[in-house]
Amino acid sequence: MRRLAIVLLLAPALFAAALEAAYESPVCAAYKFAAAAGDSYLAMPAGRPSVFSGRVSSASGSKIFASFGAGGVAAKSHYLRFATGALRGAWFDILSASGNEIVLDISASDAAKISAGDEFKIAPHNTLGSIFKDCQGLKKSDGGVPGVGCAYVFKFSYFDSENKMRIPEGVNRAPSGVFYLRKDAAGERWVLKGGDASKDYSAEIVEPDCFLIVRSPESFGLNICGEVLPAPISLNFKNASTEGRQDNFFAAPTLTELPISALDCLIENSIMAEGSLQDPAAGDCIMVFEKSNSAENPLPQKIYFYSGGWQRADGEFKNISPAAADVLDFSQALVFRISKLNPLQEKRAQITPEYAK
Repeated sequence: MRRLAIVLLLAPALFAAALEAAYESPVCAAYKFAAAAGDSYLAMPAGRPSVFSGRVSSASGSKIFASFGAGGVAAKSHYLRFATGALRGAWFDILSASGNEIVLDISASDAAKISAGDEFKIAPHNTLGSIFKDCQGLKKSDGGVPGVGCAYVFKFSYFDSENKMRIPEGVNRAPSGVFYLRKDAAGERWVLKGGDASKDYSAEIVEPDCFLIVRSPESFGLNICGEVLPAPISLNFKNASTEGRQDNFFAAPTLTELPISALDCLIENSIMAEGSLQDPAAGDCIMVFEKSNSAENPLPQKIYFYSGGWQRADGEFKNISPAAADVLDFSQALVFRISKLNPLQEKRAQITPEYAK
């Protein structure tokens, strides 16, 4: 993915207040997450509150001139999400910010969709520390052997050395990062498994629209709150594998129930291919994981594929039945297994819940 420079003209502080009223008001989401011991899939449809709002005044190639709230943004810790326009619901990581210029991790094809008048918000990324504030009761590693008898968190997507978001190539791959809670004389911190146990990973970024897996030796509860725009969610599907199928990892893109028919756009836009009733495991599919399961590495509770309409199977691709009336829940984690993007490396789909229409 190419890096393109996005240039923003700063607005005075007084102008920022007037702009704010024109933007779509974000929705505050707060929910409780209770899980038993074992593996729990923690969907993250809500983000941290936005800190700046803006509107594009003009665009020329990769440069966008805009007005937004006074102040600066921290490079590599904030992202921009469009609230209106062709990229409504899409987010882009901020690679750097200097003066009036903000560099986004954005493709040329996406940059070409930006128009004057498009509104956006800038927010800090979620992190392990912000999601699990004060560790929220998760069991810590506080014995003589680091990483024993404690909670673990698994992340699949990651930022590389150039701060570009990546996903593990192919299917059924190991997580890109495994972290655990450590408590010792130096305090409490998140530690990378197999890494330096003295290094604190509390600032590890958890990007928007993703999910985490929490492996806990005992039951726990989390109180999660955040912000969601009442807008469609634009999911960026990637195909890092040039030879076969690719897993993409997302939280269900909704704050409420979402009919499976809202995902018809994946078929219409050739992101997913139609499958076969005779051999559904060989084709593209959506694996659905409920939030909590007592087993480690559980099978998905449901698998969806498209063959003349949406079909539902169990975690072993058996017991197939029509699923046109099914709904997805915001707490579910979704793994999209796709093959249609070859040789194209990425493609967007805009998914619209009822409250965003």
